[in-house]
This record gives sequence, structure tokens and C-alpha cells, in this order.
Amino acid sequence: MCSGNPMCAANDGACNCHLIKSFSMAPRAFSSGFFLQNDVALMNGMLRMMMQQTELIKNTFEVTKKVLDKLGGSSQEPSIPENITGPSDQEIISAGVLTSHLCGGRTDQPYSLLMSEDFPYPIYKERCFSVSLKIVDSSNNPVTLDKPMVFKILLYATENPPKLLTTNTFGDRIMRGTLEIESSSEIIFKKLVIKEVTSRFRNGVVYFVVMPQDTQLVKPMIIEDVLVKARKNAPEMPMKKVKRNIGDEYFEDDSGDKGLDGADDNTR
Repeated sequence: MCSGNPMCAANDGACNCHLIKSFSMAPRAFSSGFFLQNDVALMNGMLRMMMQQTELIKNTFEVTKKVLDKLGGSSQEPSIPENITGPSDQEIISAGVLTSHLCGGRTDQPYSLLMSEDFPYPIYKERCFSVSLKIVDSSNNPVTLDKPMVFKILLYATENPPKLLTTNTFGDRIMRGTLEIESSSEIIFKKLVIKEVTSRFRNGVVYFVVMPQDTQLVKPMIIEDVLVKARKNAPEMPMKKVKRNIGDEYFEDDSGDKGLDGADDNTR
């Protein structure tokens, strides 16, 4: 029986079917190896191409980023420093809001505070001043409380939310003097000193607050737009005018003092 071709009728193996079988297998092996080698080379080529493209994309991205950064930097307007003396209205707190904040929302107290003397304006840094007040009813008539009450001096910035000022830029107490007093009618704070100029705060001014111990009985006094300026130098002393007469042995100044002619002019 033929082993190369089952359809062959030869029984002695004298046919050439085995050649046909060998010939049919050869191209299969040849073609399989050929395409396998081509696939490997193709994959390697594609991998190298992808790596090159990735590197090119990366370089392009970096160059584009640098260009955009330069364009953005040149077109951006310079930043404007915050103006501490002129904030927007949303950042400023009113005296009414501050009063409500200090009194827990109540603003209909039976008593309030009234200035006995005009408040100094402006105030000079490190320069003493005094504040006099009295307790009055709703008709501004002076009253005397049944019991003495403690009153304190406080400074508040015009910022929102309310900000209590306690120290200056050097870390020292921002105020000194009679900052607390107990009274039932007349209230006098003596020798008050503010140790900071208000130009360092928002809006360039502060609130001067006289805070009662019981805010449900007495409404706090809030003085708006308090300005504290740098200490004003004392004016220079005027020079004395010396009257001299030629040939006279004496001279006389404006105060009437007399001296010998030719005396040292530095002893005026």
C-alpha cells in the first residue's frame, strides 16, 4: 500500500507519491521561516520608529511649553501691591456692624455714652491726650448708674470681620495710659498714648471704642475715622533780635536784657 498517497492503488511502493509529499512539505517549512524572520525585523523597525516618534513628541512638547511660558509672561500685567489705605467696600466694616458685634446683636440699650469734650483730631503718635465722657439716657440726659461699671479703651481696625488691635508693628502694646476705669456717671481717661500710626492699617484710620462692662445696659461708644499721625516735631525757638548802637557801650535784646558790647553772640 502507498504511504504517500492514500488514493494511490499501488501496493509495492513503486509509485512516486512519496516525492509529492516531500515537495508539498518543503514550501511550507520555507515559507514559515521566511515570514517569521520578516515579522521579527518588522517589529524591530516599528519599535525603533515609535521610540523616535516618542522622543520627537517629547521635544516638541518642551519647546511649545517654553514658548507659551514666554508669551504668558510678556502679556501678563505687573501685579499691583495691596493698598492698605484703600480697600474695597466689602472689606470695610461700619460702626453699626461693629456695635452689633460688640453687643451680641443688641442695639437698643437704655443708656449710652456721650462725649463731654471734643475728641482730638488728629492724634499724634506717642503724644498724650485725654477723653471725657458721661453716661446718658435715650434723651441725652446725664444719669448715674446704680452700681459702678468698668469701662475700657479698645482700638479696632476697619476690616471685616472686626479685628481688635493690641500690638504695634514692633510687638509692643499699641496703647498705654489709663485704659480702664470704673465709674457710674462721669468717665475720664487720662494720659492716653497710641504707639502706632494708622497709615499702617486698612483705610488709614481705626475705630476708637469705649467698651462698657455690661453692653446690655450701656451701648459702647465708637468713634469713627480716628487718625493717628507721626509725632509732630516741636517748632523751633525763634532767634532773639539784638539791638546794637554804634559807639554805644551796651546792647539790648528783645527781652530787655543788657550786656557789654562785644560779648559773645552765642549767649543769647
